[in-house]
Amino acid sequence: MSMIANVCTSVIVLLTIGTFNTAVTNAKRLDGASPVDTLRHHYLQQEKLALTIVHQIDHVTNQVDEDVTRQRSIVLRELFNIYLRFVNDELPPEAALGDGRYFTVLERFAEWHQLEQNLLTINHMYRAVYSFLTEAAPRYAELDAFDAEARPEELADNDLRLQSIDLAETVLYDRRHPIAQQLDQIYTIMVRQALYYRVQMVAKSTICTFGLSAQQVLYLLYEAIAMTELKGYLMMQFAYMVLRAQGKGNFTVESSARRNELQTRLTRTHELLQRAMEQTSRDYWRCDPERQAHRENETYLQFTRLLQGYIENEVDMNTENTCRETCAHYQYGHRQEQCYKELYCTRQPKCAGRIYDCEYVDSDMWICPSAPQSQRRYEYIEYENGMVRGRKGYCARGATKVDSWWRWIFWHCSYCFCVCDDNGPRSDRFVSLREAVSDIAQNKV
Repeated sequence: MSMIANVCTSVIVLLTIGTFNTAVTNAKRLDGASPVDTLRHHYLQQEKLALTIVHQIDHVTNQVDEDVTRQRSIVLRELFNIYLRFVNDELPPEAALGDGRYFTVLERFAEWHQLEQNLLTINHMYRAVYSFLTEAAPRYAELDAFDAEARPEELADNDLRLQSIDLAETVLYDRRHPIAQQLDQIYTIMVRQALYYRVQMVAKSTICTFGLSAQQVLYLLYEAIAMTELKGYLMMQFAYMVLRAQGKGNFTVESSARRNELQTRLTRTHELLQRAMEQTSRDYWRCDPERQAHRENETYLQFTRLLQGYIENEVDMNTENTCRETCAHYQYGHRQEQCYKELYCTRQPKCAGRIYDCEYVDSDMWICPSAPQSQRRYEYIEYENGMVRGRKGYCARGATKVDSWWRWIFWHCSYCFCVCDDNGPRSDRFVSLREAVSDIAQNKV
């Protein structure tokens, strides 16, 4: 008779697992829910599965000790497997506070330090539970709990049983840091002391430092707290189920109370967060880095060879090869038509585009050319009258003396300072006017 009861209970457990696994596999992200809210929903589905399996303990209370031991081993094995699958797949220890971005951003706020110790305590305990599950589940998997001929001592690892009881009692009843007390303190700080509103007031300061809007910072805070709260709630429910499976009590009332507390906290937190988010700026922009931190094509893009300063003699800017005009005559759309007697024009790259806005500065000058691969034409120009354009310094390629001259007595062939619009392969000058849109699914505007 006991063997039949054992087999029946095992079949019930297997059928329950199959039904719920199918439902969870088909579960999708809830419409309009944040990732952490979807994760919580997935966990509650797994919790329902685990509770259904643990309830099978009620069917073995009138059986002999061997059958009771056998059934408790079956339930514990499946309970450990359910929780291990969930924490491995969806909530590993490094999630939330294990992610450095939370501390990097949130530790800027003095308000964060009111919560930090509570959150670290819960996450530290969660790592201990995770380590236990990764050790316990494989050990239980090695025990053939469905072998009707197996002896009870082959199904029950007494050391593992004591470890699970000790861990569960630590989660629930630790004198210094019980999980329920940690969650209550977090709720008090966040909701009753209105920490969301206080963070909202200073969140704008993170725009340049972290590239986040004030609203994103507020959500980051919510996510860190919600993930930690889920870990705490998960551990308490797991502890109740472990103790119940070990025959240490029923814990139905306590489990239900924790579930109601979670729902109450969620309702109040969501109401408060929504009001705070509605009042928080969604403005977002990319700030300039410090001057020494600029990197071309990373922090900025540069227009190259667009409207560059350019030295040219007026004799080269007309087809008549004359100097009858002045520099001011060459204002719009002229070209370098020739290179008269191979003077300075042969020693610099030609302006292949249009020449604009020429002016006379001084007759003679020293010109320091830039390196061939530079986007500049000149490092500096020093005129004889003392004026310097550019930053005068060491001239690696050697400065060249350039002198204007007189043609006969009447015409002065002046070197003019102009603007060259050189639309060539080395000139980046275009801006895309294609539509640019934001990813509103990621709350960007």
